[in-house]
Amino acid sequence: MGENRVFRVIKKISTDFFQDIKYYSVKLALLRTAETIFQILRLKNVSRYFQTKKTAYVLEYLKSHYGYVFTKLVNEESKSERETSIFNKPIWICWLDGIEHAPLLVQKCVSSIKKNAGNHPVNIITQDNYTEFVTLPEYIMEKKEKGLIGAAHFSDVLRVCLLAQYGGLWLDATIYCKGKLPDNYFENDFFTCKSEPSDVGCVSKNQWTTFCLGGNQDCIIFQVLRNFFFEYWKTEDCAIDYLFFDDAIEVAREYLSEINYLIKAVPYNNAERDCLIMRFADPWEKGCVDDLFAGTTILFKLGYREKQFLNEFTNKGEPTVYAAFLKDFEMGGTI
Repeated sequence: MGENRVFRVIKKISTDFFQDIKYYSVKLALLRTAETIFQILRLKNVSRYFQTKKTAYVLEYLKSHYGYVFTKLVNEESKSERETSIFNKPIWICWLDGIEHAPLLVQKCVSSIKKNAGNHPVNIITQDNYTEFVTLPEYIMEKKEKGLIGAAHFSDVLRVCLLAQYGGLWLDATIYCKGKLPDNYFENDFFTCKSEPSDVGCVSKNQWTTFCLGGNQDCIIFQVLRNFFFEYWKTEDCAIDYLFFDDAIEVAREYLSEINYLIKAVPYNNAERDCLIMRFADPWEKGCVDDLFAGTTILFKLGYREKQFLNEFTNKGEPTVYAAFLKDFEMGGTI
């Protein structure tokens, strides 16, 4: 680990530690610090132990402070007023700085979604246009401007507001779409990427993903989560955890049987969604990703921060799968 990186890691641990003490408790500060340190030391089991303890703390905090949000009945007096055909439900993508300023990987992903959207209008949400679609409380906009709500957590608010108001399908800008989006992604009250339950270090256990969420605008999941985020950010000045969106869904699932039913009703899909990026660093050979593209997975979750996978050449100077991806897989392969 280089000297600059060591300094950045120490600074991040220190910042998180004192922020947790200021806004939450010494206990949360110690749990998060232990998780991070043992993760750096590659002591996976020990790190996972503290991660589990931290998650339990976060869940209990959300229940004790915001449980009332999840027990409120959703007002359904305007239900289905804006219902649209499944064939033209909107697709939502967000890149606050504008896609033209996004990394090339993101631009490729967005292009793949547009290419395979069919009749579904694709809406790119940015800093300049989000107010054309949703109206947010002033306190949320003010906290965003002050930097108290970061871009990722502001995006969480936007996605549940957009889905609660319009329905459709939210796809993160780092999702690569290999083929036409199936109609069944838009047919039901709720849709998400889902696969066999697994201890992936997140409360979702692969039963939902926040990077792919869809359904009807009257879906109780989006209504309740919108209410939760509004109440949370009315009181809080920082996110209790980076993935607390997942924690909020878990609490909602525990409080409301209807939400638990909707999640359970989603069939397994896109099981190999994490596999493409895992091959990005491999040497490119004709047909080397044919097995992935011939399978049932339509949506592949990528990431522009996973630098270990994002080199265009191997140590031996060979073009990588990532290089082929940037060229739309037109490097002599069959894709």
